[in-house]
Amino acid sequence: MEVFRRTGAVVNINMPIAITNVVLLYGFFFIIDYAIKVRGITQRGFFCVDPSIHYTKKSSTVSSLEHRIYNISLMVLSVIIVEALRQFRKTNRSSDLTYRIGTTKIPKYLVAVLTFIGYSQVGYIVNELLVKFVKGFIGRLRPNFFAVCDPLPIKQCEIFDPNTYVDEYFCQGVEDDVEEARKSFYSGHSTVTMYCAFWTVLYLQARLKPALRNNVIVAILQTLIMAGGLFICCSRISDNKHHSSDVFVGIVVGMSLASISVSLIV
Repeated sequence: MEVFRRTGAVVNINMPIAITNVVLLYGFFFIIDYAIKVRGITQRGFFCVDPSIHYTKKSSTVSSLEHRIYNISLMVLSVIIVEALRQFRKTNRSSDLTYRIGTTKIPKYLVAVLTFIGYSQVGYIVNELLVKFVKGFIGRLRPNFFAVCDPLPIKQCEIFDPNTYVDEYFCQGVEDDVEEARKSFYSGHSTVTMYCAFWTVLYLQARLKPALRNNVIVAILQTLIMAGGLFICCSRISDNKHHSSDVFVGIVVGMSLASISVSLIV
């Protein structure tokens, strides 16, 4: 059943269906997220002399909390501001429509904002679940794995061939940190950041450009947004949190999902 049903110039909003969709979306997220945690992380071994996992441990330039706050704020504030501008300039093609919930008239601006934010969240949640699943299933070791794990002396490496593959070892590091050090592929920071950045860029192209009628300003905003996203992505390599291939795949996945998400509504 559809959320919006149009009769002439009146669009009726089915609130029970809208609320059900939101509950199902976030319920789906928490259920799958829990299932991924229950499954655990694939325990991979390593080669004694593998230089790709012997980097030093560094703090994150942009923490997980900071990058999520930045990215969600970027999308939400962009929608709020752009839709307000479109309303002010009356560039909405649906300006002749009236939105109602029952007999209550709902502002077109509010409908537009909630609709775009809602669709952005569908792609965001799919992105989050996909990267969580892949991280746990692949279990690729981060560049700083040895520094975080701090394994007990391994006889195979000390006595036998240093090129030996070791799959039985004990980490002395903090358990939660060691678990995180097994989640290198692919980069969560990169895929979430580039999803939000590219989604916003595409949204601005479709909604701000017609309202502003200034290609230069729109292009500058889009460039700054993408530059900010790429900075966060590159910081994951310089912080020894990810291999370059992790970041590259994260960028591709994030931008691909953003393209699909925007195509559903714009």
